[in-house]
Amino acid sequence: AQSESDPGYYTQQIYANGLRCWNGPERSVKLNLECGIENEIISVVEPEKCEYHLKMKTPAVCPDNPFID
Repeated sequence: AQSESDPGYYTQQIYANGLRCWNGPERSVKLNLECGIENEIISVVEPEKCEYHLKMKTPAVCPDNPFID
């Protein structure tokens, strides 16, 4: 998916129903993977208790990657 505000190729993975936080919700992760030359963590934030959003760059999601069918 591409847009003018996010010009790179990307994919999103969501991991839900993790271990319950102490006195809180179950842990969850939203992982955005963008096309990049090498593996790189761009950002990690916790917008809500035990909810994590990660942004990474990796050649694994690039459309011209020879390892992707």
